[in-house]
Amino acid sequence: MSEAQRLQQQIDEQQRRWDRLSELIRRSQKDRDAETRSTEKARLDNEIDNFNNEREQVGNELRSLEEKRRKVIAQYKEDACRLETNKAFKEALEVWESIQKLDPDDPEAGNQIQRLQEKLQQVQQIDNYIGQLGYRIEIESIYPQVIKRLRQMVVMENMDGAILGIIEAFLQQNLSPENFLEEWNKLEEKTISGHTAEKLDYHALANRLKRSEIVLFLGSDIPRLLGIDVPDPESIIPVLAKKAHYDSFVGSLSKISEYYMLKHEYGRPSLIHNLQELLVEKNPQIPLYDLLAKIDKPLVLISATYDLFLENAFHKYDKKYVLIASIVFGSPEEIGKVFVRYSDQRLPDALCSEQKFSGIELLKQGYSLIYKIRGFCDAHSHSSDQEGTISLCEHNYFTFAHYFDKLIPSGIIREFTRRGLFFLGYSPRHWEDRLLAYAILDRRPAQFEPPCVITEDKDPFLQAYWDSPRAKRCEIRLQEFVSNLEKFIK
Repeated sequence: MSEAQRLQQQIDEQQRRWDRLSELIRRSQKDRDAETRSTEKARLDNEIDNFNNEREQVGNELRSLEEKRRKVIAQYKEDACRLETNKAFKEALEVWESIQKLDPDDPEAGNQIQRLQEKLQQVQQIDNYIGQLGYRIEIESIYPQVIKRLRQMVVMENMDGAILGIIEAFLQQNLSPENFLEEWNKLEEKTISGHTAEKLDYHALANRLKRSEIVLFLGSDIPRLLGIDVPDPESIIPVLAKKAHYDSFVGSLSKISEYYMLKHEYGRPSLIHNLQELLVEKNPQIPLYDLLAKIDKPLVLISATYDLFLENAFHKYDKKYVLIASIVFGSPEEIGKVFVRYSDQRLPDALCSEQKFSGIELLKQGYSLIYKIRGFCDAHSHSSDQEGTISLCEHNYFTFAHYFDKLIPSGIIREFTRRGLFFLGYSPRHWEDRLLAYAILDRRPAQFEPPCVITEDKDPFLQAYWDSPRAKRCEIRLQEFVSNLEKFIK
């Protein structure tokens, strides 16, 4: 007998005791109301008091068992999520079935059971296709690509009907090997050219987000792409140049920041002061950030923004998080240390070694992880540690490249290599942007699902960058992407 079965048996037993005592109290009260003899009334009063006391004890036991059941269900849901993340779909289904037995009224259990049953059928179908394709040597040149694509369908919960159709036709000998190769290449070219909005299964994607199976890489273009008027790194470049009396400046943020560093009358303090003044003057409501803050499970997020708009949204919805950033500006001994800030202020800001940080199991404590890959600006903090996290000038990015292997904590790497990856509002238009993207993509297992990039960039270089083997590009406006997700994340 499982723990869940024993617990449910105990709850049922106590509920029967409660019902039996309630019936005894009702009968005794009825007899007492009809009784005229004082001695018998006194006896019935005493009997009713005893029944009430016993029922109160049973009620306390029931509440204790119900609380235990809630905790068991919460743990079971964590276990089911972990099993599914590890592709143990049958075991995850069994856990959800145990949850449904413990709480038949839980609507999530029924939905998850149906979804996993469908997914197991899909896995079986995919396994059957893979087994049959292994005997067809006529397509051995593309066999690894086909198998990889089939596996990705299961992970992404997005069964591509067109691909499955030509595979089925080929296996049924209704499509020749030559025609199969031709049709496959056409579909691959269509995929490389970018997915349309209709090809994203938002219900499945929302479920993966709610199960914390996806890491989001959040870029600084998000407010602009969502129609929110706040300064971003691109728009403040001319303002920073003007403050440094460099009216003819043309270039990137890292270049104008390097100019500040080279000029003794400005330096890094002036640069950070000006940046903070420009970036933190507003606290906008950003729908994507609000959406993420409503998700119950702890999330793993990589933020390439300097602002704290995401963190403010999490505060608004009382969603716990830990802000994490690496030191890029300081002594050689400081480079690579990890700046840690807890949202609930249970602990003060801290600076610790990468090894110490990576040994803390923050997700299990209910904290979302927000890794600020460029560092962050905080007008209310004048901590040298916090300011040491900010990558601004070219020299900071050279440091990042030099200490490539130690600047992203292994605890963060461990989490984003276990999950899917989506880039939102991030454009690798400058070399330093591509350096940060490479730092993430280089650590992804080659056999895992390719990252997905939500973009509407029309620049040929940017399209070519994402269309390489690095990722899959989905041509869709960010506003539409967020709006579609909102339908499934309440």
